[in-house]
Amino acid sequence: GKPMSGRNNTYNSGFNGTYGCPTCDNQTATSKTNGIAFPTDTKYYDLYVPNSTTLGDDTWYKYTNSKLGDASKEVAISKTNSSSGDRGLWFSDFASFPTAAYPWVVRGGDFNGGSGAGVFSFNRARGAASNLGGFRVVLAY
Repeated sequence: GKPMSGRNNTYNSGFNGTYGCPTCDNQTATSKTNGIAFPTDTKYYDLYVPNSTTLGDDTWYKYTNSKLGDASKEVAISKTNSSSGDRGLWFSDFASFPTAAYPWVVRGGDFNGGSGAGVFSFNRARGAASNLGGFRVVLAY
């Protein structure tokens, strides 16, 4: 598959690509074509296939798309349904995998996330900037 630009014409990353929910938020465009091309080398991003392509199917809690090496599989605590809320990582940090309507991932969190924000946190996103400003811890020597 190819990476999605974002949710729709209002909420997108600025990269060219299809929209995961082109009709959400009263939008009609199906893809972004006047933006920046994604890098041709996939070493610059991780591509996740949404758990469902059915719009409105909220499957963010399913951990079938976690991958070793990106810190999702290493710290995720499996859930069987979404009724337990959106916390599924070590220390009860937020854990939400991408869906068609929220095809991007933000790492970390901000003050709005409260105790759910932290070094293990990741959250699905629409593709545009939001109050879910992320951070990533890097160890260097």
